[in-house]
Amino acid sequence: MTTEDAAAEPSPDAAGGQGVPYASWGARVVAALLDNGIVAGVAWLAGTDAAVRLYFGMAASSARVNEVEWPAIAWPLGVLAVILVVQGVTGWTPGKLVTGIRVVDGGSGRPAGAIRVLGRQLWHFLDAICFLGYLRPLVHERRRTIADSITGTVVVEQLPRLPRRPRIAIHAAALVVCALGIGYGYVPISGAAASGTDVVELCDVENDDPRLTSGEVSVGGEILTESDRRLWTVRSTATAKPRVIVRWNSDQASDSVYRIKVRVRPLGENDPSISNTWRISRHRGVSPHFSRWSVTPSRIDRADGDVDTFELRLNRAPENLGQHVRIDVRVLAGDDELMTCSGTMRPEGVSPV
Repeated sequence: MTTEDAAAEPSPDAAGGQGVPYASWGARVVAALLDNGIVAGVAWLAGTDAAVRLYFGMAASSARVNEVEWPAIAWPLGVLAVILVVQGVTGWTPGKLVTGIRVVDGGSGRPAGAIRVLGRQLWHFLDAICFLGYLRPLVHERRRTIADSITGTVVVEQLPRLPRRPRIAIHAAALVVCALGIGYGYVPISGAAASGTDVVELCDVENDDPRLTSGEVSVGGEILTESDRRLWTVRSTATAKPRVIVRWNSDQASDSVYRIKVRVRPLGENDPSISNTWRISRHRGVSPHFSRWSVTPSRIDRADGDVDTFELRLNRAPENLGQHVRIDVRVLAGDDELMTCSGTMRPEGVSPV
C-alpha cells in the first residue's frame, strides 16, 4: 500500500464531522513558518540576504532586485520548487508533516498534483493583500484561503499511515529539516560589526584660475566588516563605505557654478557603478540630493578668497559593492575640468590610481 493510498481515505467533502477534519488555522500558520524557514535558511547559506528579502517580498524597487546575486538565489528557488513538487505528489511538506496537516483535492481527498500546487502558491499573492486571504480560513466553513478556493484544494488534518519505522524516520527527517530551517532562516545567534581604519588618498592642485586657485580632494572611507553566526556557521561580509572630501579656494569675485562628479564602483570590468553629479552655486546651494549619500557643504568667506568644502559619505551601499572599490572624483566649472582625483579602497588602505 502506498503512502498516497494509505492516507487518502474519506473525502474531506464527504465528511463534515465524520470524515477527515479540516486543519486548524494555527497549524497552517506554523507549517507555513516552518517551510518558509527552510527556504530562508538555504538563502542565508547561499550567501545573500537579498535573496531572503526577495523571497519574502521585501524587494522594494528594481534597484534592490538588481542587487540580488542570481546564482545564489537559484538555491532557495530550487528548494522551494522541490517542496512544492513534494506537496503536489504527497500533500505534505516538512512543515506540514510536523504539524500533521495535508493539502489535498477538495473533491477526492487525494493529492492535488504539482501543477495545481504551483498555481496555488502563485495565487497566494491574493491572500497576501492585507492578509485577508490568510485570515479567511478563520471564518470559511471549509477553512479555505482564496488560493484554495481558486484551485479547489483544502487543508486537512492527516498524517501518513505507514509502518512504525518508516513513519518515525519520515517524521524525524521532517523535524531535523525544520529545525535547521529555523536555525539558519530565523535565529541569528550572534552578530558583530567592526569598522576598519579610516583610509585616505589626497590629491592637491594649484593654478591661476580664479574659479579654483588651489584645492585638494581626499578619497577614502571605512571598510565595515560584519559577521553573522547561525547554528554552526559564521558568515562574514566586508563592505566599503566610501567618503569624499573636496576643498577648494576661489577668488571672491568668482560666481561660478561648480559640478562635482563622483563615480564609485567595485573592481571588475563588468561591475555596475554608482555615478552622481552635484551642482554647487553661491546662490542656490547644492542640488540635487541623493538618498544614498549624505552631503555636508560649507563655505568660509575670507578677504583673500572663499574656501568651499564639500563632504560626501555613501551611507547606503549596494550589497555587491564589496571591499575593493575604485573612487573617481572630478571638479568642473562649466565644461572646464579644474581638479581630479582617483583612488582604490582596499582592506589594507587606499592606493592612488
